[in-house]
Amino acid sequence: MALVDAGMPCAICRSPIDNPMRDTFAMKMWGIEDDRFALLDDAACHRACIDQWEHRNEFLAYYNWNCRDELYVDRNGHVCYRFDYAHWIGNAAIMTFTILF
Repeated sequence: MALVDAGMPCAICRSPIDNPMRDTFAMKMWGIEDDRFALLDDAACHRACIDQWEHRNEFLAYYNWNCRDELYVDRNGHVCYRFDYAHWIGNAAIMTFTILF
């Protein structure tokens, strides 16, 4: 996940991110190969910027095709991460089994 500091530029609009704890969307590093979306690789942006980005829907489709279907648009129009409960429970079970045995 991108490290976000106050004053760093938004990956989309390039304006400073004033309050990183509020209204910020951060992306993990995963090696985006498509030049249209590479600006978001290991980067942060204003939530409003990604929500209103002209390439938002194309980016979500690209990201979800390449990264286990992790992003979606909620009913308020915000881009959000989808929490993968099955993956989390599976990892927790493996760790528990490893610790106990």
